[in-house]
Amino acid sequence: MTHNPDDFNNLSTPVKTHIEIANRELVVVQGKGSIILLEKLKLKNYLYVPTLSSKLFSVSQATKELNCVVLSIFSKTQI
Repeated sequence: MTHNPDDFNNLSTPVKTHIEIANRELVVVQGKGSIILLEKLKLKNYLYVPTLSSKLFSVSQATKELNCVVLSIFSKTQI
């Protein structure tokens, strides 16, 4: 989800008109479309929610849509 309409490659009318965010508030969805993260990495069904203060990315949705996995390697920082 993004608050910036310039992020979209194309933008159309959304199926969902509202979504519930983490604080249980309902916010308006004004569009959906595809965005290009990298030259060969395009995500469809990305939501345009102008009232968001930051962009949100669903790793679960992206891995399903792109049929891939994400590996995260966490290391401990020693002080």
